[in-house]
Amino acid sequence: MFDLARARANMAVLRMIGLSLAIDDFGTGFSSLSYLREFPVDVLKIDRSFIQDADGARGGVIAKAVIELAHGLQLRALAEGVETRAQLKAMRRSGCDELQGAVFSVARPAAEIEVMLRQDAQAQAAAEVAARHDGAKL
Repeated sequence: MFDLARARANMAVLRMIGLSLAIDDFGTGFSSLSYLREFPVDVLKIDRSFIQDADGARGGVIAKAVIELAHGLQLRALAEGVETRAQLKAMRRSGCDELQGAVFSVARPAAEIEVMLRQDAQAQAAAEVAARHDGAKL
C-alpha cells in the first residue's frame, strides 16, 4: 500500500482475469475512505465489530452508513461476523448485499466444504430432473 501506482496496476490485472476485489474490515485499522477513490474495488466488507451491535444504536447506524456508502459508489456491501438472528435481520433490513458468519455455519475444513458443495450440486441436479419429469406428465 506504500506504492499506490503498483497496487492499482496489480489490482487492475486481478480484475482483468475475473476476480472481484474487496476492502476487508472496512471502517477499522488501515481501511481508509481514500481507498475508495484510489482502488478499483467491488465490495466493502463491514467489520464484525459494527455487526456485533447492529441491532443496537451505534453499530446499526455505522453499518447502515457503510451499506449506503457502498451502494452510492455502485459497490456491494458484505457484513462479516453475522452470528445471531437479530444481526441477520438488522443487516437484511439495512439492505446489505451479502452476509457471512456463524449464523449460517461455523468455519469448516476445506475438505468438508468440498463434500457439502458436491452434495448441494447433486441435490440441485436431482431437483431439475424431477421438475422435468413432472413437466413431462402434464
